[in-house]
Amino acid sequence: MTEHPLTLIVRGLVHLAAEDPGVVVVEQVRHASGTLRIFVTPGSAENTGMIIGRHGARIERVRALVNELAEAHGLTVFIKVLTPDRPVPDATPTGR
Repeated sequence: MTEHPLTLIVRGLVHLAAEDPGVVVVEQVRHASGTLRIFVTPGSAENTGMIIGRHGARIERVRALVNELAEAHGLTVFIKVLTPDRPVPDATPTGR
């Protein structure tokens, strides 16, 4: 599956923020309902702090930008920063 352009934007922004972008993993789960879920696994505590930012401000700015772009195309986007010990949730839609 090809990556959605919004996933590429998130990937670029978190790689710019990360101390070691080589260990950052960005994955997407697309739903037919027009929802795009993007999961960011920073790979290290240092990267987590750099990506999230002080009091979550940096990741909130990324979310705001991506949501603004998504709304223009009728999409809903959720961005979740995961810890390395929490895998990406199952891609199977739950019907919710």
